[in-house]
Amino acid sequence: MKNDLSLDVIVPVYNGAATVGQLINRLLEMPKPDGLMVGIIVVDDASTDQTAEVLESFDNPLIQLVRHNNNMGRAGACNSGVLFSKASHIIFLDVDCFPCSDDYFLLITAALQSDAVLLFGPIGSDGDDFWSRYISEVESRRAELLVKHDNPYAMTSCNLAVSKLLYLKAGGFNTDYSRYGFEDRDLIVKLLAHNSRPLYLPGARVEHKANYTVKSYCQRMEDSARYSAPLFYRDHPDVYRTMLYSRLDPLTSTFFRKHLVFTLLSRLAFFFQWQAQHLVDNRFVPYKVQLYAVKAAAMMSYVRGAKNR
Repeated sequence: MKNDLSLDVIVPVYNGAATVGQLINRLLEMPKPDGLMVGIIVVDDASTDQTAEVLESFDNPLIQLVRHNNNMGRAGACNSGVLFSKASHIIFLDVDCFPCSDDYFLLITAALQSDAVLLFGPIGSDGDDFWSRYISEVESRRAELLVKHDNPYAMTSCNLAVSKLLYLKAGGFNTDYSRYGFEDRDLIVKLLAHNSRPLYLPGARVEHKANYTVKSYCQRMEDSARYSAPLFYRDHPDVYRTMLYSRLDPLTSTFFRKHLVFTLLSRLAFFFQWQAQHLVDNRFVPYKVQLYAVKAAAMMSYVRGAKNR
């Protein structure tokens, strides 16, 4: 064990009462390498549910709590955790992402011992409902981009380990991203700009226990287009142009600059959302039909968000 290696897990939380206690217990029970204390820093980003009460029920010196009086968004919460941390390396783990393997910390520590400074694991789901299957499909597509196409932009910050020195060099999360979307992609672009080659650890998989509905998912897409996409385009226009959703954005698409088409599609968002929810709720509808309906609803919501900037 390197004498200077230390590790903190940073968990940003906003209204995560349903899962934060389970995640903390999971992190505490998993084996750690001999001689390494793994701290847990939970940042409560001004939650309005019972998150504070759940956190107060823990009495363990390995757990540190940071509370925001005002909601700062995931980017601000993660930065607060890093500033609070004294560790040499940090793991970002979303509150609804549970390590699957008991060897999670052992695998990450072994990689850090081998001088890796940036590494991440898959985010999937093991259920058979629509959203679990959807998350699993995203996981498979991301792995294909990473392994077969060597595309480091397919990584995500929901299950990410990084040296604090590299994180600070890259400037950390940009707190301009106070709403959903693009804050992790912004961080990844900045980390990769420092010539840091990410290491993909398939064994460090987490299960994403997302509590999605079509409405909540589409609202995320709308917020992402309305508030976050312009920020990302401002700082990384070339990267944004390579992304699928940029084709639906008048910032980059000549087609969507045509006002009548843009307005018409944005007005269809709620109809597509209603139709997708109806199909997802019907267990007799084939998964592929449900999937295309949800993707169409998400795209229309993204268009609506861009229209309402």
